[in-house]
Amino acid sequence: MSKADRPDRISLHEDKAKRSRITKEAEADLAHLQKARELAEQIAGKVPESLTGQEEVKNALQVEGYPSASLSAAANLHGVVSEYKAYTDAVAKVGDLSRYKLSNGEAVINPKWLEQLRDSTTSWLSGERKDAYLELQHLCEVFNDARNELGLNLSNILWINANGYLSMNTAQFLAASSRRS
Repeated sequence: MSKADRPDRISLHEDKAKRSRITKEAEADLAHLQKARELAEQIAGKVPESLTGQEEVKNALQVEGYPSASLSAAANLHGVVSEYKAYTDAVAKVGDLSRYKLSNGEAVINPKWLEQLRDSTTSWLSGERKDAYLELQHLCEVFNDARNELGLNLSNILWINANGYLSMNTAQFLAASSRRS
């Protein structure tokens, strides 16, 4: 059961514009991740099994006899400086890796991340606030049914006093109902 389907809360508002913007950013960064994986494959000579290919690149660039050589120095010795530079630039542009996962050897946006994004861009009500909201929503339906049944504009007949109590303006009710007769 996804968090969105939890019976202990209800969705009040979804910020779809924010969610769309963040998703588009993740999709743009996914292109950088895919480019990094392609470059890692060129450097390592095999399809990376890790998300960024970092381990594969590190292992491929090890220089026998120089265990403490930096990766950029090792890339120079292996003749893949431009590929390594492009790889590190692509990885740097990816951002938050928790947004992605590997699926059938391909980097994709993680559905769990999308669910978390939906959860974080939605206003939720739970507990007593949820119960009060549902009661008020039911009352609105009752008043709408009464409005339709009576054919009266309830905004002129019902009012809420300074203490928050609902009252009926009898004069307005009589005037409105006599016009209907």
